[in-house]
Amino acid sequence: MNIRATVPQNLTRAEPVRRSMVTFENISKRFDQKTQSTLAVDAVDLTISRGEFVAFVGPSGCGKTTLLNLAAGLLKPDQGEVWYDGLPLNAVNTNVGYLTQTDALLPWRSVLANVTLPLEIRRVPAAERRQRAFAILDRVGLTSDPITQDLIRKTHALCFQYFDRKGIDPFKERYPITFVLEGTMRAGGGIAIDDNLQTRIAGLFAGGDVTSREKLVGAGPPGGGPASAWAFATGHLAGRSAAKFARSIGGHAATRKVTSAAQVGGGPVSKRDISPDEIIKAVQEEILPLEKNYWRTGTGMSHSLAKFNALWRDVMPGYGHLLQNDRKATARERMRTREAAALLAAGRWIYASANDRTESRGLHRRKDFTEQDPAQDGQHIISGGLNEVWLRRSAHVNTLTQSQGVVH
Repeated sequence: MNIRATVPQNLTRAEPVRRSMVTFENISKRFDQKTQSTLAVDAVDLTISRGEFVAFVGPSGCGKTTLLNLAAGLLKPDQGEVWYDGLPLNAVNTNVGYLTQTDALLPWRSVLANVTLPLEIRRVPAAERRQRAFAILDRVGLTSDPITQDLIRKTHALCFQYFDRKGIDPFKERYPITFVLEGTMRAGGGIAIDDNLQTRIAGLFAGGDVTSREKLVGAGPPGGGPASAWAFATGHLAGRSAAKFARSIGGHAATRKVTSAAQVGGGPVSKRDISPDEIIKAVQEEILPLEKNYWRTGTGMSHSLAKFNALWRDVMPGYGHLLQNDRKATARERMRTREAAALLAAGRWIYASANDRTESRGLHRRKDFTEQDPAQDGQHIISGGLNEVWLRRSAHVNTLTQSQGVVH
């Protein structure tokens, strides 16, 4: 027995077929064995629209599974063509989910390893595989056993310090999350530093989360152990470098001439056209939505960058903090003012850098450049600038001294 289907009379064979989600055009598939040949499906024409629920019903061997395998790209038809979302399907369809009748688990792999297997096949970085797998397991209630919880705690030790201080059990209790901003390379980017943790400003040293960690993790996410190692190591090195710098000044530290590094939002103003909260809201509207900043495209990032550049051009020249009734309130106002300016500046650097990297690498994913580009291996994108954003590429991990030098 085999399946034969036709397009309903109220549909034409013209463009509605191309606009469907799944389309079989005159599909036939035969399985040849040594002693026999079986025609599983013969001349099938079938259209499935977006959002439509379709069930194939029939006895065993009539071709139901064959059609599913054809739609998933696991089989190629002997005759005809399969279309998915308006495009011909010529390889494995990674945009569909496929659930077999049996569990199809690999008994020699753990639950976590089975969940991460599809991501492993697609060469998703190991750290990201684990994070996404834990999220899936938690969603279906498979993180309730003590062994799994202990594993999650050990691999995300820093994360659990906050919960422990607040007395929150994240496996059982809900807790609020406030999103502030997203990283330039999704955890890989940060302030450029040299080997001594020196920033571009003489005497200013940085370490931990704010610094660029590609020396340690490349383009991958520095969570768990790498984050702890980086925090401890850079904290020690930054302190040692700062002490060495202070010692080099000697007894003139208290009388030497210093210049403020603040260029935006550092001074008081009597009035301003926009508040810090309005600036932060405008930045987060472009940075936080997944459809804009997780599934990135050049067009989308250029649009967001244009908004940020216009906002900077129009409001930053007269931007500053308002004097309050007391010194503490003024200090909080100054900090919020500088925070908003920093988020807007970082947003411009983020999209300028991400738009310039025309590939998908590590946690940086683009819908218009889905593959990693070997020609960009080892290239670091350095960005900066306030009134005008600049970009430079460096083939060195020592991104600061190799790309722009240290300003004294």
